[in-house]
Amino acid sequence: MVTIGITTHNGLDTVKKMAASLYQSELSAPHHIRVYDAGSTEYTAKDLQAIFPTAASVTRNVTNARAGQNVWRMYRDFISQSDDEYFFNADSDLLFHTGWLVKALELIQKTDGILSVFNCPAKYPTKTIIDEVFCTKEHVSAAGTLFARKRMEEILCAFPEETSEFDRKWCAFFVEQGVSMYCTNKSLVQHIGYGGQNARNFSFDVGKGFEIDSLYNAQVINDRLESCIWWAQTGYGDSLVSRSKGGSR
Repeated sequence: MVTIGITTHNGLDTVKKMAASLYQSELSAPHHIRVYDAGSTEYTAKDLQAIFPTAASVTRNVTNARAGQNVWRMYRDFISQSDDEYFFNADSDLLFHTGWLVKALELIQKTDGILSVFNCPAKYPTKTIIDEVFCTKEHVSAAGTLFARKRMEEILCAFPEETSEFDRKWCAFFVEQGVSMYCTNKSLVQHIGYGGQNARNFSFDVGKGFEIDSLYNAQVINDRLESCIWWAQTGYGDSLVSRSKGGSR
């Protein structure tokens, strides 16, 4: 059994697109979906339950917790409240390749218990090419990474309290421990967030080798590209980044 943990914070339209792609992706492996909201103002816990109708739980923070804090709480609850063997760190701005979950669970058996299925070399440089399927990295995105329970337990032991820049810290921890962080050469998920959500300027992080295998995913990506072009032409994206100091959730 695998827990699919989803962090959310506003961006209602993007959350709905993510949910639609997730449910269309053939979730044939036994799983629990658990949603963690960081004080969104655009929707309620009831709204999230409607968007993710099969979710086993929706946990809503009253205040806007920082992204790293929200993820830490999600990891903590996985260890303390679940018996699932694996944990997949999703995000509210992902698209999913058909059959991604079964494939990821199959591939993690060949790793050290950490497998990212989101390959963004520009942001997370490749360390070593293993073969045609895998590479290793010294830093991977939390979103898009599958963990064996043992590795999640090690993260919580190393970081027993809420912390900022959480993914950078646990990546550095595993590098120090000599644990290889594997990544698929071809991405099985794709980011679609922009304007401060897993994005830089008016663009979004591109997953290397992600195959658009459904009309729905194709339409979403096309719409995102059109929006990026509009932002670039109008200069709105630059002004937005200036106001937000280029930060990403």
